[in-house]
Amino acid sequence: MKKSKEYHNDRSLYLCPVITMKFSSYLWMLLLITVFNSCKEGYRESTLPQLRIANDSAIPFEEVTIYFHPDARHPYGPLGPGEISDYKEFNFIYRYSFIEIKTPDNTYQLQPVDYVGETRYYTGHFTYHLVITDTGPEFSIDLTFEQND
Repeated sequence: MKKSKEYHNDRSLYLCPVITMKFSSYLWMLLLITVFNSCKEGYRESTLPQLRIANDSAIPFEEVTIYFHPDARHPYGPLGPGEISDYKEFNFIYRYSFIEIKTPDNTYQLQPVDYVGETRYYTGHFTYHLVITDTGPEFSIDLTFEQND
């Protein structure tokens, strides 16, 4: 009887490091999974300014493209009347920009003269509210700039 007790004690001493090693390997795996998942989802929110487009007119937009620089083209895609696009990130934005709006019947452009004296926004969420009024030979594009936060 004494031998079996000693054997049992010896075996439990032998299993204890194995169990501890398994437990520590599970802890390491859990730690690695946590680190990789946090990296995948991003460490912080973006601090770049974000802009969305609101179609406040009765005309559907097939595509809206924003240009803050001739080489920086930012297409937004189709927007029906009353629809608002998703936000898109920019390095900076102004209260207005060069905007091209394609509709089923026409292509409209809003072209600023320049940005002299304008403030650049480097953070925040903004909306360009666009209204096209087309009365045949004449049309107008109204742009309202809204800061959302």
